[in-house]
Amino acid sequence: MKYYTALKSILEQQNRGDDPIEIVFVLGKKPKAAHAGALSVDDYIRNQFENINGRYTLYDELIENANRQYEEYLEASDKVSELDGLLENLSAEEATEAPAEAA
Repeated sequence: MKYYTALKSILEQQNRGDDPIEIVFVLGKKPKAAHAGALSVDDYIRNQFENINGRYTLYDELIENANRQYEEYLEASDKVSELDGLLENLSAEEATEAPAEAA
């Protein structure tokens, strides 16, 4: 709660107190809860984070997702490069044919 309160205070000082806040914790391992009561540990942890519009992600998952997104970017970039090359070839062919038609 201290992170939420600190950020809320800073935003209020900047007249941005109504801006939405999401707190994301990057953790090395899944958090534990000693006093979950009747709730499952996962539900208890989820409820605790909901109080501050927060969530957690695991460091390994974060790295895995970043690697997957970068691979997707590289694949898309390769496709764009192929299309650019095709368009350049078409433009070059069009430019060489145009003078012949004008004559």
